Amino acid sequence: MIRPIGLVRVSQWHGLIRLVRLSNSVPASILVLIGAYLARGWPLTQPAWLAAAAMWCVTAFGYTSNDCFDLTEDKINKPDRPIPAGLVAASSARWLAALLALGALSFSLCISPLAIGAAFTVLSLLTLYNVRLKATPGGGNVLIALLAGCTLLVGAVAVAGFNWQTVEPLGAPALVLASFITAREILKTLEDVEGDRVAGKQTLATQWGAPQVMRLIGVLSVVTLILSLIPFLQLGYSHIYLWMTMLGVNGPLFFTTIYLWHDASPQRVSRCLALLKGSYFAGILALLLA
Repeated sequence: MIRPIGLVRVSQWHGLIRLVRLSNSVPASILVLIGAYLARGWPLTQPAWLAAAAMWCVTAFGYTSNDCFDLTEDKINKPDRPIPAGLVAASSARWLAALLALGALSFSLCISPLAIGAAFTVLSLLTLYNVRLKATPGGGNVLIALLAGCTLLVGAVAVAGFNWQTVEPLGAPALVLASFITAREILKTLEDVEGDRVAGKQTLATQWGAPQVMRLIGVLSVVTLILSLIPFLQLGYSHIYLWMTMLGVNGPLFFTTIYLWHDASPQRVSRCLALLKGSYFAGILALLLA
């Protein structure tokens, strides 16, 4: 059956929009703006907005390019994603990834030579993640977490320059974010274990099994809790920040550990990943109210 041309185009555009994961790429830009706000306050200057735009392009590039590389396992783990579902051709996704990389470099060029160097480095690391690190136990998970933690620093450096006085106050919240994202990224390997095995990827889930992975997530839950206290105890963050992180971030993370301790089936893991996605937004709100 041949679909009308208009419907084909609508479905293709919908697929392209899904590739860039707006629910993740937009919050990454917001974190850049929060970092700029925490460093210099309101109003936000032009470099902050340029850095946020570059971060959106970088993050969208990461998701789009990853879908191009993960077609084998996505046919099993995520058959509804745009490429395996047939909404977007792999060649179109590669062109989109190239345009996003060009956009990231262009926005960065408008900020400073340091910014374009940083953007090129991150784009290279994301490509290395797709080609190699995602298929190694923990390597790709840690890389993505560290890059996520650095989003706060990007905004601060864009408006205040790269120096210790700029970076040091945001070090603790950046580590909280990195620890939380590490736990969430590792949890994803349990959800994707079937397809990763077929694709021959050596993730923590395929190498260790669910019990060991859940023990590691339990450790990361404790680490995230301890790190989240530092901004309140040493940096003067508000009580609202403390309660938001305790209830919105640490609470769901500990619940996930307990809920999956004896049964980490992909279906149960998917429920917890949806819960932790809400925790990500709770963390952003906590920083806004800090």
